[in-house]
Amino acid sequence: ALALGLLLVGLGFKVALAPFHFWTPDVYQGSPTPVVLFMATGVKAAAFAALLRVVAPGAPEALSLLIALSVLIGNLAALTQKEAKRLLAYSSIAHAGYMALALYTGNLEALGFYLLTYVLATGLAFAVLSEVSPDRVPLERLKGLFHRDPLLGLALFVAALSLLGLPPLGGFWGKYLVFTEAAKVGQWGLLILALLTSVVSAYYYLSLGLAVFQKGEAAAAPRPLARGVALLAALALLLLGFLPGIVLPALAQGG
Repeated sequence: ALALGLLLVGLGFKVALAPFHFWTPDVYQGSPTPVVLFMATGVKAAAFAALLRVVAPGAPEALSLLIALSVLIGNLAALTQKEAKRLLAYSSIAHAGYMALALYTGNLEALGFYLLTYVLATGLAFAVLSEVSPDRVPLERLKGLFHRDPLLGLALFVAALSLLGLPPLGGFWGKYLVFTEAAKVGQWGLLILALLTSVVSAYYYLSLGLAVFQKGEAAAAPRPLARGVALLAALALLLLGFLPGIVLPALAQGG
């Protein structure tokens, strides 16, 4: 039990579950955007894959406390952020909580789908931010992005809406699968908390996504490769929103 607890702490640090999240905002904000893109997607995905092997046989009750802390701290702290990378850092803590909820309920299919859409949306968001600035990106700096480059502006808007969990994007089905599974297994307390905090997140995700349509002079000189990656990721999120069944059978088999 002690070894499992220590391993859970270590992996909780990697995936930024509260209360092991303190490094995340400063590292995300202070690191070059391409580095943060890798940390927010590749590192988190690998850490959850490891966590899956440790926790899947029987999630310890302590995990429920980490879930509650993560969705609360992540979403509430993100509300006051004025810098895009720091905002996404706090939101990643909340998403770690939602993914841990899928793990806690034992639905590996829901976890796999949520992780897939999270990686796509977060990767897309940071890919766009890296074109705006390799360093810090105040929300003010995103204003005018759509008018300067419609593709990048729409891509960031799509990423924000998918992270929020709105249809017709893949992020909607990720949250739907996790929340319905929590209801099936009777985790009503965690489910209600997850639903309420997800509603709260609408404020900061819409602030992020709608900033691109406001008047301003966003600094962006996009490279063709970046625009191509942004387009593919945005289309993938739309495809998963309309046709989630194209990957669910494979995820069910993997589980």
